[in-house]
Amino acid sequence: MIIKTREQAARAITAVISVTLLIGGLVLVFMPHHAHRILAIVGGLSLAVMGLFALVRPKQARRIGAIVGGVVLLVAGGIMLVTPGPGLAAIVGGLALLATEFVWARRLLQRFKDGAIQVKDAVIGKKKE
Repeated sequence: MIIKTREQAARAITAVISVTLLIGGLVLVFMPHHAHRILAIVGGLSLAVMGLFALVRPKQARRIGAIVGGVVLLVAGGIMLVTPGPGLAAIVGGLALLATEFVWARRLLQRFKDGAIQVKDAVIGKKKE
């Protein structure tokens, strides 16, 4: 296949990413080797759904991907707060993804950033200007 236009290139890239997401999601669903099997299955299903959706409606796929990915990271982070794993990092990552689409997530992420700066200042002190 010879790609001649930018639109053809975008379609080809979308198709490759979609098929990769679909296959990766199905592998996670049917062969979860992780300690968090439930998270692997949920993540795999979301990847598979995202792959199928990107094949059908590529323009809406980015927005849906950000929303689904953000929610999955928030749920995974919540679970990892009580089980081993980087729970806070996953929650911040989920909020960052959701912040690309929602104002409430931007505000909450900004509160997290402000709190982190306050903790940093309390631990190592403020810079003198």
